[in-house]
Amino acid sequence: MTNPRYHGKPLLRLLELYVLHVIGEISADDAERMVAMTPKLREIYGHSGEWPEIIAASVELPQEASSDIRGMWERNQRIARANDMAAPC
Repeated sequence: MTNPRYHGKPLLRLLELYVLHVIGEISADDAERMVAMTPKLREIYGHSGEWPEIIAASVELPQEASSDIRGMWERNQRIARANDMAAPC
């Protein structure tokens, strides 16, 4: 990661990718990279499962977090459409 936004914040990019995954906006390349990273993430964070579950568990997100995030995204998409605006991804 060369973006200075992530310097000293190792989980920030992973959390962003988690949210993008939850709302269905993760790129195919990023999704593929995360699947490939899953064994290492299991080792680092000591959690089992697929990468989204590992990330959620590592920051202690509640079980309903993914549905809450998806619901907020969908609601904000409806608001943006109603106002002829495009919600950024």
